[in-house]
Amino acid sequence: NIYLGTFIIAFTTLALEISLSRLLSVMMWYHLAFFAVSTAMLGMTAGAVTVYLKEKWFSYDKFDINLAKISLIYSISIPVSLIILCLVQVSVGSSIMKYFALLFITILCALPFYFSGIIISAILSKYPLPVGKLYSSDLIGAALGCLFVLAGLEYFDAPGFIILCGAISMLSVFVFAHKVQVFKFRKISILLMILFSGLAA
Repeated sequence: NIYLGTFIIAFTTLALEISLSRLLSVMMWYHLAFFAVSTAMLGMTAGAVTVYLKEKWFSYDKFDINLAKISLIYSISIPVSLIILCLVQVSVGSSIMKYFALLFITILCALPFYFSGIIISAILSKYPLPVGKLYSSDLIGAALGCLFVLAGLEYFDAPGFIILCGAISMLSVFVFAHKVQVFKFRKISILLMILFSGLAA
């Protein structure tokens, strides 16, 4: 169901954005909480531009299978970005290497949002269903994702909660792959969802 897939992507994207701001404010400097919002917008905008430039990726015969592929990449990019982010150290200063480290962190933070931006933009602009209903799925998912953070961070720390977002986003892979009967993707999504859930716990 395309509406359910849209809901899951929007849900995890907003939950990820808020929890990432919490993580950055604790790991580095408090004002980088606002940096997380900027990188999210950067990634999603780049994703929308990609949909515009790569229109052939979302032709009618390739649409659903490519949605499943990009959803899988999106889900995997969440814990991968988190792990690398935790390994990179940024300190105050004006050396070239410190600027490169900050640039690298920007790319890491924006990466998952780039893929979610591709998915949401492609669905809203290319899918042959009423855009109002698609957009409502997006907005409802985003709103509930914000509320989910409030409850989730009571039981998980920020890194664990971010990995949990990766696990939940695997459901979108299952939904999109189910539509085109790609059983390999469905099996991979279930296995990775179990793995990420274990890591989050």
